[in-house]
Amino acid sequence: MMPLKNNFKHKILQGFTLIEVLLGLTIFSIIALTLYNTFQMGLKVDYRSKEINQGYQEAYDAFALMSKDLENALVYDFSASYPQEVSFDGQGHQMSFLSSTKKGISRVSFYTGIPNWGKVTQVIIAQHTQRLKQGSILSKENTSVEFLIRQEKTLPEYLSKKKDVPEGEVIVGGLKKEGIKWQYGSIKRDSNGRMKDIEWKDQWHDNALPNVVRIEMILWDSKSPQEDVILKRDIYLPRIESGQ
Repeated sequence: MMPLKNNFKHKILQGFTLIEVLLGLTIFSIIALTLYNTFQMGLKVDYRSKEINQGYQEAYDAFALMSKDLENALVYDFSASYPQEVSFDGQGHQMSFLSSTKKGISRVSFYTGIPNWGKVTQVIIAQHTQRLKQGSILSKENTSVEFLIRQEKTLPEYLSKKKDVPEGEVIVGGLKKEGIKWQYGSIKRDSNGRMKDIEWKDQWHDNALPNVVRIEMILWDSKSPQEDVILKRDIYLPRIESGQ
């Protein structure tokens, strides 16, 4: 029996064979690679989620800003001195109207395009828009993305047609080309004064205000450029008669 015992101790002192070591390293590498890929995928999903949320947040903040300006819209009779001017001038892809702001009575305009960064007064939503500003998607070859810009001029600045007024504020970065649309509604009422219907128009050029403005935004998604992310909101304006 003694030879068997010595032989057993001898096998224990030999340790792992090369094949066993290689097999262990292979198993460890597979587990480590799986964990790394899972971690990387989690980071990508988190980054993607934050990017989408920032895009949505910009759009909702822009809706809030436009709502504030539209709810403070004013009517002014220009017929005596500036017969060519109107209080509200709305097109399909741009909108301009009188509004009460911190500067007083101002002409507020919203339009889309690629801004001249040297003339932009500020970027309202800095984090998301700055990435677009610095990224390659703004190259001349890539025209699939635009920005929503807000410009404010005091009434004297607007009527004097000053050309040295700053371009405006970027409020949304990453709209699809022609990715914003405004429609202008006139509420039709029955004999009892209750709302019966809304008549929608693609243009509004009048001293009177529309009853409601419908805003539609299409966000640009660099990961899925063929898929449209459409956001809509209806904003009801105060009922103000011309001349008030």
